[in-house]
This record gives sequence, structure tokens and C-alpha cells, in this order.
Amino acid sequence: MKSFIKKALIFIFILSAMIVILDLLSMVEPTRTLLAKLTNSTDYISVNVGADEIKPYILKAREADGTTKLILGDSVCHQMFTRFQDSTTELSIIGSNAAITPAGQYILAKTYIESHPDATDIYLFMLPGALGQSFDTNYGYQYTVMPFVETETIGYLDKDTIETMKNVYGRLFMSPAVVRMIDLSGPNRKIYLNLLKKYSDPYKPVKYFDIADNYIGKIKELCDKNNIQLHLHPCPVFESRKDDNESLRSEYESSNLYKWFPDYFDEIVYFPDNETDDDVHFSPEYEDKEHLLSVINECYGSLPITNLFQAE
Repeated sequence: MKSFIKKALIFIFILSAMIVILDLLSMVEPTRTLLAKLTNSTDYISVNVGADEIKPYILKAREADGTTKLILGDSVCHQMFTRFQDSTTELSIIGSNAAITPAGQYILAKTYIESHPDATDIYLFMLPGALGQSFDTNYGYQYTVMPFVETETIGYLDKDTIETMKNVYGRLFMSPAVVRMIDLSGPNRKIYLNLLKKYSDPYKPVKYFDIADNYIGKIKELCDKNNIQLHLHPCPVFESRKDDNESLRSEYESSNLYKWFPDYFDEIVYFPDNETDDDVHFSPEYEDKEHLLSVINECYGSLPITNLFQAE
């Protein structure tokens, strides 16, 4: 019996060591790609989502590029403005993704302000739904945990928010070492993200705009402290989403956002559904510079930054 137990322990040790070695190999090339293929997890590391998408924006916000104005916002903001970056030296354009939540927008704003002492304006362009984005179990971990833990900016968030995130994603899985292990490995990502969807519940704020109230409020405090003007404007919306957007108006009017930006819902410009494939973004045939410039002028023609954009 003792001999059997000894052999069993040796087997368990060897098996555990092999699993650890394979896991480490799944994080480095060339075995990273090979093991991702063998475990059918290639899509988890080949698609530019989460940390790979957001970390460059954090680095850009840190860059002392001499700009004095910042554009932040969701993926529609990104689609509208990013391609005009080369036409202006006054603006830093960091339209990103709604999945980072207003808390992530705060991290980007704070990072920019710290690196730009001469900043004068921050423009935040977001859809109503993006303002209500919370910590979900679909994209939340990849967008709100990975990039900000890996760039050591997660600490910009308040303790209550971080505790909320730990409740959704797991305390262990917000530690830097574990985040990196999940980020680098296709199998690790696949296992964790699927378990997260199956067994965890997204965070549901008491009021729809609670996170935005908190973190856009924090952006406003930072701006006021540094003599920076904060502007919040809606992204263009397609007609098919009009009823959904209007259903949020009463929630908005009971939020702090309404006190600071009372005209937000009245500023929404609706575009025909034939210009979109997904009811959110302009379809490829409508995202050329000339058309997007017409959209910018129609939605934001009265803003002083509009004349900084050029079609050619």
C-alpha cells in the first residue's frame, strides 16, 4: 500500500508539473500559438479585444504630445473622430469602447490631465447606453480589468468600485500576476472567460447612470481643479434605437448628469437606418471621411473644435 501511495504521489507531482509547464508554454511564442490551436482557443488571443485594444489608448493619454484638448468616448466616438487625428495638433483623440465603462473614461481623463498641464478642454462623446455601461461578464474583464491592471492605473478607481469589480470577477483574478497569465494564454482566457459567463453575475447599479454619475463627476472635479472645461455630448443614434434611447430620458433626468449637462438628450441627432449594419455604428460605405465630416458638422457644428477636422 505504501508503495502504491508513493507511486500515486509521484504521478500526481509529474502530472501537475506537466500542466504547469504547458500553461507557461501557452504564454510564450512559438508554443503560445501552437497550444492555442490545439485547445481551440486561437480566437481568444488573435482578435484585438480588451487589453490589446485599450492599452495603446492609455499610453497615448500618457504621451506629452503638446495637445491641449482631449476627445474621449465610446466606439462610435472612435469611428467618427479617430481618422481625423492627423489633421490637428491641438486635439488628442482617444475614442475607445463603451465596454471600459465611465470608470475607464475617468482613468483615461486622469492620465491625460497628469501628462498635459496646459490642457483646456475635455470632450466626452458617448451614446446614452454607453453612459449606463456597467461591469458585465461578457467583455468587462477584458476591458475594465486587464488593461488597467496591466498599466497600473486601476488604482485610480475608488475602493468601492474595485470591491465591486472583485465581487464580479473574483479577487484572485484581479491580481496582476493572474491577470497577465490570463491575458497571455489562449487556453487560460478561454477557461476563465467561459467560467465567468456561466457562474458569475454582472454588476447591476441601483440606478442606470450610477457609475456615470460617480466617474463623470470625478472627471468634472478634476477638470474644475485644473481649470479645464468638460463637455459631454451624445453620439449620433440611428432611428431604430430612438425608442430605446428615449426610454432612458427619465433615468437621465433623475441623475447628477442632468444637473451638469441638461441638454444631453435634446442634442441627440438621429440618422436613417440604411446607414448602419448593426444599429450602432455607421456601415463601411458611410464611414468615409467626407460623410463622417458631414455627420460631425450636423451633430456638433456649434462646437469650436469642429473646424479642426478636414476631409482631405
